Amino acid sequence: MSLDVYLHGERIGGLFPISEESFHFAYSPEVVDAHDADEPLLSNALPVRSAPHGSRPTRAYIEGLLPQGRLRRTAARELGLDPGDGYGLIAALGGDCLGAVTFAPAGETVEFDEPEDPYWLDEDELEQALRTPPRHLFDPEDPRRMRFVLPGERHKLALVRDEDGDRWAWPSPGLPSTHIVKPEPADRPGMVANEHACSLAYRELGLPVAHTEVAEVAGQSCLVSKRFDRWGDGPGAQRLHQESFAQALGVAPGDDDGRLVIGAPTLGEARGLLHGVGEEAAIATLMRTTFCDLMIGCTELRGGNAALLFGEEGPMLAPLYDIGSAEIYGETRPRPIVIGENVPDAPLLIDFRHTIELCEMEFQPAIIEAVSMMGPLCEALGAIAERAQEEGWYRRSIDEVIGIATSRALTFATDELVHLRPPGAPPPPWT
Repeated sequence: MSLDVYLHGERIGGLFPISEESFHFAYSPEVVDAHDADEPLLSNALPVRSAPHGSRPTRAYIEGLLPQGRLRRTAARELGLDPGDGYGLIAALGGDCLGAVTFAPAGETVEFDEPEDPYWLDEDELEQALRTPPRHLFDPEDPRRMRFVLPGERHKLALVRDEDGDRWAWPSPGLPSTHIVKPEPADRPGMVANEHACSLAYRELGLPVAHTEVAEVAGQSCLVSKRFDRWGDGPGAQRLHQESFAQALGVAPGDDDGRLVIGAPTLGEARGLLHGVGEEAAIATLMRTTFCDLMIGCTELRGGNAALLFGEEGPMLAPLYDIGSAEIYGETRPRPIVIGENVPDAPLLIDFRHTIELCEMEFQPAIIEAVSMMGPLCEALGAIAERAQEEGWYRRSIDEVIGIATSRALTFATDELVHLRPPGAPPPPWT
């Protein structure tokens, strides 16, 4: 069975299966006639054209919507699917996705203008859904439970929030989710406070980040993020379209668990994408964000962990998300092997140099900017730690992040700046 593909509630084409891992997407003739050729309507990698798009870019787009790792395997098992069956997963779960896209069986009537009444969850239902790890994802007696998709391996919910009534509901094709709720993971204590503190610190530095808050939901500490791909509040919200850099570049996962190959897409490919869509100013933002990621020990590869948001003037860099230190839990970041000539054995400097080269920025001004951000970042984290104490959401993980960032700033100043002096200049007095 094929799937109808909707964008902003309007059918734009269909998804057609060839096999479990092979399917293609085709725009409807009406959409082709109504839009300019090569317009990136659904995706930068799937522009408008009359011919169907092949399996590779189509699969990259679909896989970019789906969960990865253990969460994907659990969902597939409960649905009776193979984990590598991306088509089957999106057919079962594609009623609420990232961006403004939804999927439904071909010919099925979907009410977008008059959505069904929200099913407001009681405390027990919320507690069960937020349990980490959950006992089960789906309920045969409740076909709306967990019928959404979010990428990543961490257990989280996409829910409709009534902020005035402090209520939560399951989303549906005609009822978009408005918030993402991440419960505290059992294997990463303090992760909620960690992510919120780091997000606030980035915002203090003027970086565009998604809105987050620490909230108690059904008795559990959660990071609640208001979706930047939604407009409006509660049941009246509307979808805005977005896509990840990997989707926009046509980069598909490298295994049946839905994981991207480490380092893909690269920061250099992300720079090329932003340049191609006319977002040159956002390249510097991506570079500055990566500098901060290196300081706090964020192991997410920013080239693959960013998105485009589609506005009236075209695609633009979306607010940044998944900001937090994984290094305090023992996770390490992949390091570049070959950077260039005459690069000293100084790890942070190598990472900075690699970032600057991939973004194709001039080295000296960029490294000065990186150094100038170290102090403000550490100060912002310190101030936010005090605020967390006052507001009651402080956890030791915040101080651990501060420790990493402060240590790197001090070490860089004493051990690595010696390599940044102009050729022929005398060594600094501390050497």
